[in-house]
Parts: sequence; C-alpha cells; structure tokens
Amino acid sequence: LQQAAEVPEIFLSSHPAVQKAVQVCRAEDRRVTPDVIPPELLAEPRFLNTLQGAVNSWIKEIQQVTRMATREADSSGPSSSYFAAMRASGNSGVFSGIGPGVGGSTITSASQEVKFWLSMERALAKIRDQLKSDDIVLTLEILKQAKRFHATMSFLADTGLKEAMDTVSKYNYLMREFPLDELLSATEAIKIRDAVVVIFNHLNKKLRLSPYPIKRAVPYVEAKSRDLKE
Repeated sequence: LQQAAEVPEIFLSSHPAVQKAVQVCRAEDRRVTPDVIPPELLAEPRFLNTLQGAVNSWIKEIQQVTRMATREADSSGPSSSYFAAMRASGNSGVFSGIGPGVGGSTITSASQEVKFWLSMERALAKIRDQLKSDDIVLTLEILKQAKRFHATMSFLADTGLKEAMDTVSKYNYLMREFPLDELLSATEAIKIRDAVVVIFNHLNKKLRLSPYPIKRAVPYVEAKSRDLKE
C-alpha cells in the first residue's frame, strides 16, 4: 500500500519571553508562575495582545485536526478528507478500487481507514500533551492574571479537543488491534477464508461496544471485500 496523506502534526509555539521564563524556572528548580515575568512586561498591553494573538493562533491550529476528526466522524464514507491531498497531488494509485460512497464521500481500502483513526488519535494526544507544557500553561496564566478571560475561556471551549479525543478513542476501540495483516498476507484460499472469519468476528464483537456508525461500517465492510479481491 502506498502512504496516504497524514493527519496534520501541530506544534504550538510560545512567546520568547515565556520560553525564557520557563528556562529560568527549570534551571533554578522553581515553580513556573507569572511572577517570573518582569512586572513591567506583565503590564504592557502590547505584550498581552501578542500572547492573546498566540492563543487565537493555537485555537486555529488545533481546529485543523479536531475539525478533521469531527468531519470524518460525521461523514458516511471512510476518511474522505484524509485522502484529499493525495487526490489533489495526482497520487491516485492508492485509490485503486475506490467506489462512490454515501453522501458524496469516497472509500478506499480498509487498512487506510484503520490507519487514519489511529493516526488521528496520536495527533490529538500530542496536542493534549503540548497543552500541558509549561510554556502553554504559563501563557494562559499570564492572560488570566491580566483578566483577559475571553482569551482563556475561548481557548478551553473552542478547540474541540476533548470532544474529538472522546470520539476518536471510541472509534479506535474497533480499529485498534484490527486483525487485517492476516488477510493482507494470505496467499492461499483457506488462509484467506480464515482471515475473513477473524475480521468479521472482530467487527461483530467490537461494533456492539463502539459508536462507529453503521452507515460508515457498511462501506467499511465493502472495503474489506475490496482488500480481499486485490
């Protein structure tokens, strides 16, 4: 299988003054608090506006991933936007055997559907970890202390991270440990048959406990058959 377009990897950058303050605290083994920032800088509107602009930028960057997750979760066919970049670039080889999906979406191989949701989970986890970093936490603390509540409340409410992580985690109850390799490596009819039985047993068991939508599972099963034919 060729490599498809990946879920965007987000890196949140912070203000140089914030980075310096964090470095100083770490070097002195101190707790990172707004008190580390020079008082005159904390009172400087231009500095606070820059931090608020950074937070707004973080929201937009995170939304690139969370909205992609939400869009795919709401679509009828597996991973339509996941492969948009590949279609645009002309790498159509990965789309061999694609047929039209419900509601205008397209579907590709089942293995790519699994890879999409596992990649999405890793991307969201990396964002979550960055939000716990000293640089990000200190930036939000500074704005909170300056009573820039709109920036901090908007940041917590508008990223959609919690909701996206919840949905993706539940989808991956089905995708994680998906027994697809046996099918892809099978060369004999009896091994292919056994692999298909294992796959559908997995689907039957996991779909009872995962909110992965039935309307999406139908073309997903069709994609399984396409893997088998190829």
